[in-house]
Parts: sequence; structure tokens; C-alpha cells
Amino acid sequence: MIAFIPVDPKKKKVIVENGINIENDYNKKIGLRGVNVKCISGFLSPDLVLTDFVAIRVNTENSYIAN
Repeated sequence: MIAFIPVDPKKKKVIVENGINIENDYNKKIGLRGVNVKCISGFLSPDLVLTDFVAIRVNTENSYIAN
């Protein structure tokens, strides 16, 4: 599954070259079963998004996807 996440234009090149690190690049914290969890907020789209977003492949077996 491909998701688009917003990124700071200054960090975009680093993320594209090295990948995303949830510990450093998270953009949201949510409460899940009484614990604050670092998350990456983004959206799914069938169309290519070329602005300040990066496309990432999401492994749905090891991910929690919420609406």
C-alpha cells in the first residue's frame, strides 16, 4: 500500500535517500490503550502527489492503520 505523508521540504531529500524513521520523523502522537504512540499521519491516494509530500510503502502486516 502506498501512503503520502507531509514532510518539511528541507528533510525531503534525506527521507527519500535514507527512508523514514518513526522515532525521528513522526508527526503525531495518539493514545492507544492508555499509551502515547508516535505515528505518521498521511493519506492514501490513487493519484501522484508532487507537493510537500513523500510517497512511502506501508507494510500492512506490521502496521496499524486508522481512519
